[in-house]
Amino acid sequence: MKTRKCNHCNKIFYKDKCSYQRFCSAVCSLFNRVDTLDSKKCWNWLMYVDQDGYAELTYKGEKIKGHRLAYEFKNGDIPKGKQINHRCNNRKCVNPNHVYAGSHKDNMHDRMIAGTLSGEKHGMAKLNEEQVKYILKVFKPYDKIFNGIALAKQFNVDSSLIYCIIKRKIWKNVQ
Repeated sequence: MKTRKCNHCNKIFYKDKCSYQRFCSAVCSLFNRVDTLDSKKCWNWLMYVDQDGYAELTYKGEKIKGHRLAYEFKNGDIPKGKQINHRCNNRKCVNPNHVYAGSHKDNMHDRMIAGTLSGEKHGMAKLNEEQVKYILKVFKPYDKIFNGIALAKQFNVDSSLIYCIIKRKIWKNVQ
């Protein structure tokens, strides 16, 4: 095994023969790839994020969620039956002070207070409030230009989304 100096903390460590490992630990790998280490601010992950927008890193061939690693760094193992939630509602944040072990219900409550359960702030939103207002204003069920399918094509979304807006199943707050 060869020795190498960690790119983050400068600690000397042993690396595998064929490994391109540059950090002595997953934590050093995580904290080396954020925009700031100011304890009060969000530590935004600058590398790969998964399809849901969460920080994800690969260390020694294993994929690791950044917020989970940050929690474990500060608090130890994640309690059984708990998930790791963000106090800051920023999925890219890996600041250990911004994450906590809680339930799904806790997370939904946090998101409701922050206003990220619906509307533009929702992580999966395909439309903005202005576009939804336009859809509600111009929709005509049997019109060739302003029916659900035509509006869906115009906004590059599925027609079921348009009908959910019209039936007020989603975007209920928009008038």
